[in-house]
Amino acid sequence: MIRYVLLAAMTSASVVALSGCAASGGNNAAETEVSVPANAATLLRSGEWVVEDINAGGIIDRSRVTIRFGDDGRVAGKASCNSFMGRYTQTGNGLVFAGIATTMMACPTALMDQEREFLEILGAVTRFELTPDGALILHTDDQRTLKARRG
Repeated sequence: MIRYVLLAAMTSASVVALSGCAASGGNNAAETEVSVPANAATLLRSGEWVVEDINAGGIIDRSRVTIRFGDDGRVAGKASCNSFMGRYTQTGNGLVFAGIATTMMACPTALMDQEREFLEILGAVTRFELTPDGALILHTDDQRTLKARRG
């Protein structure tokens, strides 16, 4: 329960931060529009994405971090140790996650630390890009990233 409340608070904070950026009319790099293919929504929802990098630090060998976007605006996956679920909204290259909750299993400290970082970044994502080589990169306004490929 505590984890759910914390994730909800982080998600709310990212939505408030995103709203503030939109209202400020600022011109930082995170607000720059990226060309998004017309079928971006279909590409996001086309199977499971396996995370291969968390904020330029890689991931722990043999750990599994995944993201699956549903047609109904739901998102789910594996966060290293626990499963997660929530909602997402995608508009153009904008992407926001909300209501992220996880199961509550305990794992070795290193996996729990990786999971915490993944979920913090996921809750702060504001945009995405699909690279020519097939990678999905999720970006936050403070330049943190998650990089995934279709599993």
